[in-house]
Amino acid sequence: MPWRTLALAGAATVIGLSLALTAPGEYQPLPEGADLSLATVSLIRTSCFGTCPHYWVTVRGDGQVRYCGVSNVLTLGRQSGTIPARDALALIRHVETSDFLSLNDEYESDVTDNPTYVLVLRAGGVEKHVHDYAGVDAGMPPVVRQLQDDVDRVSRSSQWVGSRAQRQQGGTGWALGNWEERYETCFGPMPETGE
Repeated sequence: MPWRTLALAGAATVIGLSLALTAPGEYQPLPEGADLSLATVSLIRTSCFGTCPHYWVTVRGDGQVRYCGVSNVLTLGRQSGTIPARDALALIRHVETSDFLSLNDEYESDVTDNPTYVLVLRAGGVEKHVHDYAGVDAGMPPVVRQLQDDVDRVSRSSQWVGSRAQRQQGGTGWALGNWEERYETCFGPMPETGE
């Protein structure tokens, strides 16, 4: 599906800070000796048929935060900030204790018009994506949703995404123009889809 290609281009890594997870695969730790200050966790939330916020946020182990709002958010385009490195490292470490690397790559329910959420972890040469399209209904462990929310909380993305009321008042839904322009603002040129 084209949305998968579009959602992942330029993305990085995501995780959170609550609960342990019973994963479907054999436990896979992060690579020994990986420099976690360079590791990243990203969360991508895509549009839905309605007004779901579409953005991505990346937290790096040294505390750097990168955000890009695509549509239905308070702040469109790129933003950056910092959080305490200890919070960023705790988020990345939580990936290992949640057994994120052993999860399935995607959990998709047979429904339409929902947003897709993607968590991405990059650390020590390892990259893991977990796609969630109404995934809880498709057997995804509920902790994945908690991890998504933890990424938002730790990254402080709400300052750019805004509350539902703020987004409705701001009228920023499609201010960047067409889809291609909004996409390229965040991720660069659109990849070829072969269509």
